[in-house]
Amino acid sequence: MSTLFYPQFVVPVLGLQVGGVLGEVYPRVITYLIAALVIHHGINTTTLFIAHCRLMLLSRSLILRKNSTNVLLKRAHQLANINYFLMIVSVASILLLFNVDSLEYQNTWKQEYYQKYKLDFIWCPKYYVLDPTVWEFVVMMGVACSVTVLFAFVFVLCSITTIAIVQSAKDTMSVQTMRYHMQVVISFLISCGIQAFFVVLPVFHMLLCVYFEFVKNYTGGLLFYSVFTQAHQGTAFTLFYVLSHRKTKKTWRKFARVARKIKTDRLFKRSI
Repeated sequence: MSTLFYPQFVVPVLGLQVGGVLGEVYPRVITYLIAALVIHHGINTTTLFIAHCRLMLLSRSLILRKNSTNVLLKRAHQLANINYFLMIVSVASILLLFNVDSLEYQNTWKQEYYQKYKLDFIWCPKYYVLDPTVWEFVVMMGVACSVTVLFAFVFVLCSITTIAIVQSAKDTMSVQTMRYHMQVVISFLISCGIQAFFVVLPVFHMLLCVYFEFVKNYTGGLLFYSVFTQAHQGTAFTLFYVLSHRKTKKTWRKFARVARKIKTDRLFKRSI
């Protein structure tokens, strides 16, 4: 992947440099940044849509006996629709970054950053800097962060409502069906947790460093956490899906049975 596309971020200078084949073929860095942000919003919208659809299908196929469950269902449905609309608004705000994509802006911002930090790499022709104080970037980050927080809240609310519906209708479904629904919801919640830990928190941390200049705090464990999690978010998702796969679970159970059998045989021989 790094051969094709290799993004590099630098703090406290808010900038981006793209290496790899794409960096040589089409070196317009702002396009990749906007594409990455739009894809991230698309993934969030798809994830929420799947959880929302499961919730609505369950609510229509089962009899809801509690008023509290109906209230949760109504709130989750309303907030999910609001989140879809705000996702579109957020994507539109991301496209505002094209307004600041010019050599004039780049020369001005690079001079300001160089006078402030005295870093020579700023003058690299392939290095693209951003000014976090321009209104386009402030609007984009404000809307994107707000929508991301709302997405996390609505996603968790949909998951909790799904669990409440399954629990209220457990007398009308088999144990295997109930277990299946619970496992799917738990998998969704773990995926959301991985995204928050490996993507959202490091981004918020970097933004704090940029806007409030927490350069002294951006050392040691915090630096390692932000860089490591951003670099290995894909690895975390892949490991989660591999370990939670049905065949992987069967393999672990098989090894566990063999290990218990070997342990039992050894204890039996010692007793003899």
